[in-house]
Amino acid sequence: MEDAKELLEKITRIFSQITTFESYYNFLQSAYADKMFFEYFTGGEVEKYTYADIFRKVDSIASYLQQEFEGIPAGAWIGLNVENHPHWYSSLMAILKLGYNALLIDSKCSAEYRELAIKNSGAGGIITSSALRVPGIVSVSFAEILARNGQDLTAGFPGRPFADKVALCTSGTTGDPKVFVFQGKQIIAQIRS
Repeated sequence: MEDAKELLEKITRIFSQITTFESYYNFLQSAYADKMFFEYFTGGEVEKYTYADIFRKVDSIASYLQQEFEGIPAGAWIGLNVENHPHWYSSLMAILKLGYNALLIDSKCSAEYRELAIKNSGAGGIITSSALRVPGIVSVSFAEILARNGQDLTAGFPGRPFADKVALCTSGTTGDPKVFVFQGKQIIAQIRS
């Protein structure tokens, strides 16, 4: 019983130091690199990814996005509008790692609502699995990101801290579409609890 109590106290101490997306990311990178992150079943085969695999993918995506989103300032909103996929998480972390706030747009919302969310947010870019094109917004194909899987594109990143805001745009299937903005500390508090 004493061992369990000590373990709980240790976990509580560790998590009390994790207050941002960046500290969460760094903690996972240092504590879980060799652990299994997920298994993904596709085309009858199983793809397995450790945390280290995911961190390499985040860096690869971030390197690619850095080129694609050149000229978009840190702190700008970048939309993420893709179907459920394991590398959705990798794309989200790449956006945050580059210092962009993430605008998460439900993939089931209408094209009209997606365009409205992008325009009204002032987003500088979007990663999308649809054919969404908004004038003045840099659009990056999620399929292109996936096609680069395994390519080591890591080239150094700007000296920006992780962004610390995520906006969740609902599809409006149960009423009017809504947007909720969360700071990293709010999401990390949910993870801790």
